[in-house]
Amino acid sequence: MAVNIWESVNTWLGGGGGDVPPLSRGSYYDISSYLKTQGFTGTTNEIIFKWLVSEGVAGTQFNELFNNYWEGLGYTGAYNDKWKKWKDS
Repeated sequence: MAVNIWESVNTWLGGGGGDVPPLSRGSYYDISSYLKTQGFTGTTNEIIFKWLVSEGVAGTQFNELFNNYWEGLGYTGAYNDKWKKWKDS
């Protein structure tokens, strides 16, 4: 049986969407502000990029990383649809 690693991580962390709390998912700035409290440094995009890579997400472009992250969590649809589902979970 195949295991969805993101689902396993999600279950372990007790929520939908990795370790960024739902109230910190409103914007890229909100996400990076939270991640700064977790030790990440850099510009907003650099911080999020580093976090996604540290989560094991494959990709070379910012949007590609986020898209792959959300798909790993089981979200489907267009980029904005996945963002809304993750933000609202």
